Amino acid sequence: MSEFPAKARAVVIGCGIVGNSLSYHLTRLGWTDVVQIDKGPLPNPGGSTGHASNFIFPVDHSKEMTQLTLESFAARLAAERANDDDREVARALLAELPGLAGTRDERALIELDQRIHRHVYRCAHNPFVESTLNEYYTLTLRIWFLALDRVARLDDAVAEHGELLQAILDRDAARAEAVMRRHIEAFERAIRAVL
Repeated sequence: MSEFPAKARAVVIGCGIVGNSLSYHLTRLGWTDVVQIDKGPLPNPGGSTGHASNFIFPVDHSKEMTQLTLESFAARLAAERANDDDREVARALLAELPGLAGTRDERALIELDQRIHRHVYRCAHNPFVESTLNEYYTLTLRIWFLALDRVARLDDAVAEHGELLQAILDRDAARAEAVMRRHIEAFERAIRAVL
């Protein structure tokens, strides 16, 4: 048995299918201080996985919650890991925002939104996060185009990125994470209201 650490970024309780999967994905995202515990000895600590028929049980997977969590995590990483070249691109994107304030040119707004999101993913410097979020963003664009004529906050949604880009430039990881979370939650509410 390993020595139990005094602190950890994440403590995963359970060594079954869900706990092991969660630990695996957190470490794939780059987390290094993950602790996993269970009530009994391995390989069968006595939890539900060992009692489930064929190790299968229902789990409610939510694409929206995954995207919200990953987008926020990517924003945090971007503020922590962006290099000088990344910050130069962020400054240029930030400079473009005032030129689109109040515009109704949806194509220009979506194009800028896409470039900002994809830049944030790139600034995280985590290939797994970047590729996963690029796939989610492509799916999000499909939903956005479906509801575009009924969403009233498109220019506001893109303008919100000013605070996000500034947080990345300021290396303020907590603020970048919070701004991205608000942005994604507001987008979800706006889309759900019209679909």
